[in-house]
Amino acid sequence: MEKQEFITLLSDALKGEVPPDVIWENLEYYKRYLREEEAKGREEEEILAELGDPRLIAKTIIDACPQSAENQGFEGYESYEESSYGYSEPKADDGYTGRGSYEERSKFRYIDFSKWYWRMAGIILLFVVMWVVFTVVGGIFSLVMRFAWPLIIIWIIYIFIRNSRQR
Repeated sequence: MEKQEFITLLSDALKGEVPPDVIWENLEYYKRYLREEEAKGREEEEILAELGDPRLIAKTIIDACPQSAENQGFEGYESYEESSYGYSEPKADDGYTGRGSYEERSKFRYIDFSKWYWRMAGIILLFVVMWVVFTVVGGIFSLVMRFAWPLIIIWIIYIFIRNSRQR
């Protein structure tokens, strides 16, 4: 893998997941890091092997970014080419297409219950559902009990009459 391919893969993996300024910051950081390490006399392949897979680095950045689409449930950010930074990246010829744009992936997003407000919303929702269930069941029970006592009395009279005939 070459330096430019590393940067391209990292950029592709971050697109639509984090804001453009976070993408720019991280790309600049890795470009600077690669330049500094090469200036120290290290080989490009050695540095890139030490860094590892750019998609794994991107996943770490996405998980750490509080403004990421994954952490906030955003509909996605503008692509990096459309941002105000004017950066246009070369396309990789290695056949890697990345994870696809946010719009191409499923619109279903899970709710991360590690945030206090989602936990509170979940608890409130649970109480509302329980209240509705108890209200409906209580209403049905009160309706049934209105008609149950006369039916029970009729049933007791029927049993009493039936037993008195059998003697």
